[in-house]
Amino acid sequence: LPCPEGETVTDVYGLSDSTFHWLDGHTAILDCHAWIVLYDFAADSGRILDDMSGIVKRHGRFGIYYGSREGGVLGNTYYYLTCRQEDLTSGYTLWAADASGARKLFNGQTFWHLFAAKDGLVLASTIDPTNPESDSRVWYLGTGSTQLREIWTGDPALPFTEADQIAFTCRGRPGDSTVLCSYDPATDTLSSRDLGVY
Repeated sequence: LPCPEGETVTDVYGLSDSTFHWLDGHTAILDCHAWIVLYDFAADSGRILDDMSGIVKRHGRFGIYYGSREGGVLGNTYYYLTCRQEDLTSGYTLWAADASGARKLFNGQTFWHLFAAKDGLVLASTIDPTNPESDSRVWYLGTGSTQLREIWTGDPALPFTEADQIAFTCRGRPGDSTVLCSYDPATDTLSSRDLGVY
């Protein structure tokens, strides 16, 4: 990005390390971990929407744990998880970035995973962050919605996947069956199938 006149470039970043997320035919979000950049290829111009470089630098080699994490596009908005607080165990907050800027969502509610499906986001949060054995809640956020919909509670196993429906597996204690869960956002129904012990 061009440096304003009179300022010195102090940070450089290789685009080969960035992830491109297209918002439309000419505008993309570049997720550079410490920076979320909006770039318009038609106008050959861009701007930093979210600068997390301060907290990343402050933690030296542990800075990899701060900044952006999983992300994906829904509509014309890029959604991503980010850790900015000093306590890494408290989870990640959900942010949204588009041409109007970057903003934190859901009053800082924390999550540990985000999956971008074709028509919505799937998020997982820990019920009790102080308990390492705590179950999780799985949430769905549909395109255009501002309300999280809780779809399941338990111990989900990654990854979330999508074909006609959103699917994930869950497990109980060692020796318990693995269960395949399938969620249909259109009908807001969750079904499950016991896969047995393996």
